[in-house]
Amino acid sequence: MWWMNLVLVVVVAAVLWKAMAIVPPGNVFIVERMGKFNRVLHPGMNVIVPFVDSISRRYSMAKSTLAIAQAFRTKDEQDVQITVSVECQLLDPVRVRYASGGDLADSLKSIVVSALSKEAERQTADNLIGNRALLGESVRSSVAPLVDTFGVWIAGCTVDSVERVSLFK
Repeated sequence: MWWMNLVLVVVVAAVLWKAMAIVPPGNVFIVERMGKFNRVLHPGMNVIVPFVDSISRRYSMAKSTLAIAQAFRTKDEQDVQITVSVECQLLDPVRVRYASGGDLADSLKSIVVSALSKEAERQTADNLIGNRALLGESVRSSVAPLVDTFGVWIAGCTVDSVERVSLFK
């Protein structure tokens, strides 16, 4: 008979453990109930419905840097390798989860590469190499409104290097 009490205590402890979600500072968790968005958990101890709610994503709200290196063809038909660092921060985790198609890094990378490609096609290789700061600001200003729909803020876009390369040898 004592073993039944022990089993009951273990089951109750497991349910209580499953009902608590501790979110670290600077993070947020997305909770889904039966596969659909339910709410956002903010830092601290939170209560969820065990076995019904699940934590689908965990996001850091700190600024992060995305490094991108890509080769482009310029206006004067030269090939350049452009390396950029994009500093971004999540503002709305719900939009990040459901508007970015799941993988935020890939979505951001494709948008930045598209903006870089447009800029490279408009300028000569010498112009790109000489005006890296202007190129970074131009990319940031063209990317910022697009990623705003994802709930992301672009803090800055730094062009680390622009080098001539030979793609076809």
